[in-house]
Amino acid sequence: MIRMPISEVADRYTIALLKQKNTDEDMSKEIDTYQDELRSYPDIESYIVRLLEVNSKIWKLEASLRAGKENEMMYAVIAETAIAIRNTNRERVAIKNEMVEKYGEGFKDIKINHVSQ
Repeated sequence: MIRMPISEVADRYTIALLKQKNTDEDMSKEIDTYQDELRSYPDIESYIVRLLEVNSKIWKLEASLRAGKENEMMYAVIAETAIAIRNTNRERVAIKNEMVEKYGEGFKDIKINHVSQ
């Protein structure tokens, strides 16, 4: 089994927190497991706060797309929202890359010839 780098643990933790808050799904076991792992990393709190903020933005943007019906939404609105998701995901990747550099775990996510570059 491959151990998950702390950048992935932190990202998944913040997404689990959002699922717990915004759905009926019980994420408490998963959240507890991630918290146990996160406790052993110094200065992790600032990364958690930043990832939670950026993943919240992505969650809200995607929710706005899910709430609208494609034939009722103007394509310009869909395109603007998709671009906003891409740009916000770029912020998310940058935070995770900072964590890879700080803690020396995992690999940086580097986009080459990719639309989110």
